[in-house]
Amino acid sequence: MNRFSKTLLALTISVSVGACSGTSGGTAPAGHSDPVKPRQAVDVSNLEGVDAAVGTDIVSYLTDGALNNETILLDTEGTVLTADELSFELAYQAYDALSYYAYYYGTQPEFTDDMGDGKTFAQYIADIAADTTLRYAAAEVLANKEGLTLPAEYQTEVDNVYDNNVQYYGENEWNHAVSAGTISEADFTEEQKQAWIKEQGTIFFRDYLLYFGTTREAYESLVKKNYTYLAAQKQLFADGGKYALTDEVRAEETAKYVEDNGVVWARCILFSTMEDGADESAVQAEAQKAYEELSALSGEELSDQFTELQREYDKSGYTAGDVQMYTNTDSLVDGYYEGITVLKPGEVGITDRTAYGYFILLREADQPGDLEQTITDSYASNKIKELSAQILEESGCTTETILEKIDPAAYYTKLFELQDKLDAVNGTTEEQN
Repeated sequence: MNRFSKTLLALTISVSVGACSGTSGGTAPAGHSDPVKPRQAVDVSNLEGVDAAVGTDIVSYLTDGALNNETILLDTEGTVLTADELSFELAYQAYDALSYYAYYYGTQPEFTDDMGDGKTFAQYIADIAADTTLRYAAAEVLANKEGLTLPAEYQTEVDNVYDNNVQYYGENEWNHAVSAGTISEADFTEEQKQAWIKEQGTIFFRDYLLYFGTTREAYESLVKKNYTYLAAQKQLFADGGKYALTDEVRAEETAKYVEDNGVVWARCILFSTMEDGADESAVQAEAQKAYEELSALSGEELSDQFTELQREYDKSGYTAGDVQMYTNTDSLVDGYYEGITVLKPGEVGITDRTAYGYFILLREADQPGDLEQTITDSYASNKIKELSAQILEESGCTTETILEKIDPAAYYTKLFELQDKLDAVNGTTEEQN
């Protein structure tokens, strides 16, 4: 799957709450007596020139007619989720997950693989997609209830998202064609060039939407939901917002974050045994001598002398005097983090020999100011999830209800077949990404 760049598509998306039209025997939302319109999927087996795919009801094709582009999954308080919006997230989550596995593990799971919790890889991805759409839809409902509006810069992005994508992909195609020598810039006026870019970008972005199992309308709706989520989080939880952190709550959240993540602050001096010709016993003796010298000091005198010895001996690459923050999830040399945590602020210690040599460690006092933005972001994320969960609970909509008519494995099988056809028709190469 290398046809399209994620640059303008890295969205997580949206839905709303109220009546879940996907539930078995459920009641359709108000104004939608038949949310699933009978429609025959267009055959996309022959995509020569891709023109055969124009007008295709992509969701009907991918779900074997169980849903279609206009199927309403959720409708409440001004927020509507349609199946083509969900389809995008299903496709995007697969793209993202498989890219992750390929990058970190050099392999990709099969969609039928068991993830260890009784769910297949396809079901696991689909659950993430559905959960994401519900959470962001609920955030949109929250924004509507709070009377929030998109900031001007966000609204501009929403208004121009289609044209921006057309321009982006058209320029990519232009550069590729020029590099390949299939067109010459000298043959085009600027006006002709821009017309070419618009024409090719329109075709390319149409293919892109098909590739991710969605429509222009759904894509634009998802972009708006995504920006609405960002705006709600910022306007409700940033400084001055209705739910902004008070000093008391910030102190509580900081203490909790430090405890949950094992946050510590420290400095180090690495006496390295990795250098060519290093005499390990001599390095150990030198480290022990420095440790004993520092152990006899305290307070500001200890701190100043530690900095001096950092300048003289340290091979870690850190800047002398700079305090570093570490957590229990950081990837560190074995024994390094553990060596810090046994110390109290103001105490100095030395590690056993590590893979890199001997570390002298100085545990520094907690510096909660370093965590201010992290705490604000974490609090905002958790709070909006909490409020969104309340909205979803009241609505009765769940991941299961919006996925019940979709067979994830079958959906992904057809999606990947379609993507392969699009790749073949368009002559995909790595250079086109």
